[in-house]
Amino acid sequence: MPDGPFLAGRYRLCRLLGQGGMGSVYLVFDQDQQGLPVALKQIHKGGRNAQQRAEHELSLQREADLLRELHHPHIPRLHTYWSEPDYSYLVLEYIDGETLEQYLQRGGGKPLPLRQALTWDLQLCDALAYLHQQEPPVIYRDLKPSNIMLRRQDGHLLLIDFGIARRFRTGQARDTTALGWPGFAAPEQYGKAQTTPRSDLYSLGVLLHSLLSGLDPSEQPLRFAPLRQLNPAVPEALEQLIAALVSLAPQERPASAVGAAPRRPHLPP
Repeated sequence: MPDGPFLAGRYRLCRLLGQGGMGSVYLVFDQDQQGLPVALKQIHKGGRNAQQRAEHELSLQREADLLRELHHPHIPRLHTYWSEPDYSYLVLEYIDGETLEQYLQRGGGKPLPLRQALTWDLQLCDALAYLHQQEPPVIYRDLKPSNIMLRRQDGHLLLIDFGIARRFRTGQARDTTALGWPGFAAPEQYGKAQTTPRSDLYSLGVLLHSLLSGLDPSEQPLRFAPLRQLNPAVPEALEQLIAALVSLAPQERPASAVGAAPRRPHLPP
């Protein structure tokens, strides 16, 4: 934990929210905003050479610049960003809740009720549509349960961790870096082509298939059993939509998040 009860003279430390290989996230209270609870992400710069530190700093600056421009109910708001010799800091809207991954683990890997899965899917479609309608489009590239927060107050989902999100570059043949989570990442994220909005839609289809089947897609990446064989409650039209979303060929997926949103025939009575 950072030294002292306050950080940068304004953030009063409360408790650790999470920790990973890159750094830690704390719940803090912003004394300049009447004690507003916010999430402070502390990223350690140690263990890197000068070039790696410079690249890492640039990556964080890009993430902060991107988040600063985004304003959507399913995306946490960035409050501020700054860097010091040993650490960089992002201060974000605090979400009281748990990740979708934690929620699913408590459920023991069982399929979600159809209406619940589709309610959350529509929220994610709304967030992705907003990102993809930016100019140039923002490709999230890391849609997975651990990067989705479930807010306790209202059950709404929010996308977190824009660390590998990027803007689409017209005319670029492939991404400069192949990144993504095995099982959820689209085939083109393995370095064969540039990611596009359809890459996020692939990940959305994987997530929806997983929610309705209870299967972990990382166990057999890029392979999906027919959904109705695993869960007969899934309508045929929804099975067809998900099959299109997880197509290995990007051009065979829906063209937009609006087109990927479940329609009335997919919804239970």
